[in-house]
Amino acid sequence: MRLRVFEAATSQQALARMREVLGPDAVVVATRDTETGVCITAAVEARDPDLRDMLDPAPPNALLLRIEEALETHAVPQPLVERLLARVREAGLDDPQLALADALGELAGWAGSPAPAFEGVALLGPCGGGKTAAVAKLAAEARLAGRRPEVASLDTRRAGGVARLQNLLAPLGLEVRRCEDPRMLSEPVTDEAPRIVDTGGINPFSGRELAALADLLPHLRQEPVLVLPAGLDPADSGEIAANFAALGVGRMIVTKLDMARRFGGLLTALEAGLRPARVSIGPAVGSRLLPLTPASLARLLLGGTQAVAETSR
Repeated sequence: MRLRVFEAATSQQALARMREVLGPDAVVVATRDTETGVCITAAVEARDPDLRDMLDPAPPNALLLRIEEALETHAVPQPLVERLLARVREAGLDDPQLALADALGELAGWAGSPAPAFEGVALLGPCGGGKTAAVAKLAAEARLAGRRPEVASLDTRRAGGVARLQNLLAPLGLEVRRCEDPRMLSEPVTDEAPRIVDTGGINPFSGRELAALADLLPHLRQEPVLVLPAGLDPADSGEIAANFAALGVGRMIVTKLDMARRFGGLLTALEAGLRPARVSIGPAVGSRLLPLTPASLARLLLGGTQAVAETSR
């Protein structure tokens, strides 16, 4: 408790002075008359310092707490949270976005050599992951760059698979090459006419289907790219990414970003070693695939889906 004495000609003047100095929480302890007026003794509660906090060798760090809260909100597995926070502490940066971006850049998917150019690809992945829409977006991107891509589909067993892709490509003036046999894709292609291949969806947890995919890959003669929806359970995403990485897949297109609220699965896929080639927001062909960097992912985790779109501008 803090005591102060105030003298004035009147009680009102003394009280006004008391509140000016000690604030509205001050209370009058004693009052007495003097030869020149009145004297008020007042008191206000003073918050004593928390000695435990002051003596704590590792006091709470606001930046670490914010990043940890964001990672936990996005359902990032605790062991990965701890590794990222350890990197944040090591880097010593004082901006949360810069600190988190630095830590994310250490994940296996971004570590190592620069990514190759994004040219001829074969899109692989689970059923309903958004492969067909991603093929159409890549074709539109090539057309805007002045090239005429060859679009082929191995998704011939699913009812309407080829027809849906053809409907998406019709405004681009492109035809889908229907391939019943992957050996039809054995001939080389040119940079002026890159090949984009749509494949049938598989169960990424089925050993039989993964073995069949392993047999297919040598015939594609294109870079295999996993198409992975953003909102999957982190454990599932990590396992799917690890299975495809074991087959020689090095990159992924992350789809349905606008339909997810937690992105822990994206981080576990990165940890498994897959580099994010692009991300997709919305199914429309005119909604282009966007790049993803550690900086834009940090903004996404700390601030929302709009961060990724802003990064591409």
